[in-house]
Amino acid sequence: MIGNEGHDAGGTKPRTDANVTRLTVSDPDSQLRVLKILYEENAESYRYFLEWRHKILLRYFFMMGAAAILSKGVLDYQDRLPDYVFVLPLSVVAIGSLVSYGMDRRNAWVTGCATKIGANLESAMFDLTRIEGEARSGGPFYTKLCEREHVTFTYTNILKIVYLTTFSLGLIALLIIGARSVL
Repeated sequence: MIGNEGHDAGGTKPRTDANVTRLTVSDPDSQLRVLKILYEENAESYRYFLEWRHKILLRYFFMMGAAAILSKGVLDYQDRLPDYVFVLPLSVVAIGSLVSYGMDRRNAWVTGCATKIGANLESAMFDLTRIEGEARSGGPFYTKLCEREHVTFTYTNILKIVYLTTFSLGLIALLIIGARSVL
């Protein structure tokens, strides 16, 4: 088990099962083979969740497009329809944005875990294969990603701003329509 040792899949509660098997391999070649297998499995999980992240983004744009088309239809007949008809497209915007934000946040957490695990595996493989006295420079993929961990302008932060902004705008518009209907 790597990463969340002693924790459940969500990383929140300590594991209580005593059936966790520890892998002990003393031969460096065998250790390297095991590390490579774990690295490949981690990379597969990383790709899987990145694919899901792209699907979430695609669905978000689809929902926003559907809300825009629905709004256009409502605007065309605005003089014949009551104000509360705008609730449907604005609800799609607000709820769709909030759901997309929550799903993307979870995916960002999972890919962040995979990145850290990948960096640890890269470090362990480097330690097994390095030549005595050789200095470690940079590192492969996951190590480089972890080095950029504290950068503010990231894909995750941009999406967070987009999702929360569209949620806020949809909610504000719903509140304005609700206030106009009451008055």
